[in-house]
Amino acid sequence: MTEEVNPNFSSRLSWTSRPNALARLQCSKAHLGVPLLDLTQSNPTTTGLVFPPALSAALDHPDAMSYEPAPRGLPAARQAVADYYAAKGAAVASDDVILTCSSSEAYTNLFRLLTDPGDEVLVPRPGYPLFDDLAALESVVPVTYPAVYDQRWRIDADALAAAVSARTRAVIAVNPNNPTGAWLTREAWDAICSICVTHNLAAIVDEVFADFAIDLPEDALTTVVGQPPMPTFVISGLAKVAALPQMKLGWIAVCGPPALRGAAIDGLELIADTFLSVSTPVQLALPSLLEARHDLQAQILSRLRFNLASLTAAVDGSAAEVLTVEGGWYAIVRMPDRHNDEDWALRLLTEQDVLMHPGFLFDFAEDHCLVCSLLTPQSEFAAGVARLMDLIAAD
Repeated sequence: MTEEVNPNFSSRLSWTSRPNALARLQCSKAHLGVPLLDLTQSNPTTTGLVFPPALSAALDHPDAMSYEPAPRGLPAARQAVADYYAAKGAAVASDDVILTCSSSEAYTNLFRLLTDPGDEVLVPRPGYPLFDDLAALESVVPVTYPAVYDQRWRIDADALAAAVSARTRAVIAVNPNNPTGAWLTREAWDAICSICVTHNLAAIVDEVFADFAIDLPEDALTTVVGQPPMPTFVISGLAKVAALPQMKLGWIAVCGPPALRGAAIDGLELIADTFLSVSTPVQLALPSLLEARHDLQAQILSRLRFNLASLTAAVDGSAAEVLTVEGGWYAIVRMPDRHNDEDWALRLLTEQDVLMHPGFLFDFAEDHCLVCSLLTPQSEFAAGVARLMDLIAAD
């Protein structure tokens, strides 16, 4: 008999680590050797993309064996990030860039900069589930604000304003959103700016998917880098921009009024100096890695559009619906409402050996949406979608 252990660990680790029913079923199928069609694939290094040989050569830098700590990041690496934004028509000085080892660390450092334990940050719903964990580990409370769907997704600005409390410190926006793929519109960004200025809040804008416009609306903002009226922190990194998550390099572009921007950079530099988490070799390689992004992005965009067209054609005329996708790597299928999203996902895996995300993982208000990754290799994606349609037809 195993003795029960009750470790005296932090309450920040109080969430359950038990796998849910879908994860347990997936593990069971894998243990039995059942081949699955995985429509949740989002790791670009395992999805059949062709990576240029020059990427490996970029890491073979003569200075890679030297260590000269630079808390903000090496100047040439920060300049490469500034050049990346300049190519988008957006201006940020290299001195206003802070390198991190990932977008997750960028969030963590911003929570450390902006909040005290018990403070709140406003996060979009639907949204990325990692927000809850990142906030909890810094003793920050995530409070959701909704996006609503009517042929396209839009932020509910009134609900966002109503979510602000005396403990709110920042508004988080994801542009385009994960998983809805909706871009920030100029109207939505103006509303966020007004709310932040009124309540003395910062804005954190995650633009990791901003190079992947599938259907860009005329009113979309492809980046908010510039001169917003409040402290604004724009997050991105190599994981999505160059399809290189293993390189572990992200960044924060700090924008806003000069005095507040300078104070924020000083604070972020102090935090970064405490950990010095970004490796020298990847910083030295960054100019070359960013230069190589164009070929990889072209491959990814071609696949995203192909798979979305395949999905839309398959679903057309059925009891399901593909919600509008404007950008990013994901698509949402609104399933018939005779089952909830978890039941649909479990039945799809049980009966068809196809894996899709249930919408509850992303905090959808509706309870019958499934989410799939458009990054999945085309043949596997098409086969999985065909089985999805078989499930719907047989139900």
